[in-house]
Amino acid sequence: MNQTPKECIALDVGGYNIRLCHMIVGKDGIPLVKKYFCDRFEPGAEVLKKYVDYIMSCQCPVYCTVPGHSVFTRCKTLPPVPEEKVEQIIRYEVQEQIPFDLDQISLDHMILEKLDGGGYGVLFAAIKRDVIAKHLNLLEAIASRVTVVNTSPLALFNWFSHLGEFSNNDERVAVINLGDETIDIVIGQNETFKFTRPLNVGGRSITAGIAEDLGIEFDKAEEVKHDPDKTWLSDPIVTTGTDGDVESQTISAMKDIVEQIKRTFAYFSSVPGGGQVDRIVLTGGGSTNAEISNYLYENLGLSVDIVDIFGDLNIESSEVNDFSNSSAVLGLALQGVNGVPLKINLLPESITTPQKSTNQVLKELVGTLIDLIVPDGDDS
Repeated sequence: MNQTPKECIALDVGGYNIRLCHMIVGKDGIPLVKKYFCDRFEPGAEVLKKYVDYIMSCQCPVYCTVPGHSVFTRCKTLPPVPEEKVEQIIRYEVQEQIPFDLDQISLDHMILEKLDGGGYGVLFAAIKRDVIAKHLNLLEAIASRVTVVNTSPLALFNWFSHLGEFSNNDERVAVINLGDETIDIVIGQNETFKFTRPLNVGGRSITAGIAEDLGIEFDKAEEVKHDPDKTWLSDPIVTTGTDGDVESQTISAMKDIVEQIKRTFAYFSSVPGGGQVDRIVLTGGGSTNAEISNYLYENLGLSVDIVDIFGDLNIESSEVNDFSNSSAVLGLALQGVNGVPLKINLLPESITTPQKSTNQVLKELVGTLIDLIVPDGDDS
């Protein structure tokens, strides 16, 4: 009897775009994109009907991303404890660092590695439950079909892990994803997730700079940014600014991005388990234009690679030709059809289901600490 191929529909809803990837895995085990959409998105816009109609015509699970800047994501080393106690410690850790009660938070975690001596390297992610509720409300009729919510940076890691970008010996690789409003930085080493941070600056600041420097409309500047043949950073008009003696807005935007990346890399090098980044992989809007990668190489002193996003992936049907922004939705779809390193799900069992209170978590943590201090057995 032929086995039904695994399949999943992934939705990546950003501030300005919505993307859908319907992925299946055939008998050969290779993922196949059955359908790919990408559109400019506004809540309540007519374009959403296309997505609703397509999803409602399918029976497979629906996964959805939430932006990295909405999620508290950390890696932490825990001491040797019984594995069933790990969740209690993580919940206490989250409560210490997030100014909301636990009944307002959706939380998930996973053990990345078991350490010598019995400890654990863990990853945990937390988000306010009402943020998820608002995000799903944007999807209208689709929302009830969503079964998994993961954060965009973790989906990015899953996809670039699939492409083998984190498998080169002890090399620390930083994936930089250029979004419209934010930039996600994801660092991995030896197939292990190490760190993520969202930057509060994005590709639209570059586009706005191009528009001002060249005296063109924003939409036209966006086309210039994505055009691999345009040299908007090295063009004299852009380099000097329209007044000749004033630094261009494009250069100013790029300097801001570089400075934030430098601060992020410096912070990562200072944390336990961190270190110096060895290589950058650039993806997202505008990454196909060598102007950005060359500028990052010149100002960060690191090699900057632009990889084949699809690898061994085949596409059956797509409405677009530019897939530079597709990494997160591909990684999320892969989570639904294949093995991935980071299987986080931030979707609460019910948005209205109450979670354990802070007092309950503290009581359980005290019990865990007592277990660690007082050995089992007769103490007489």
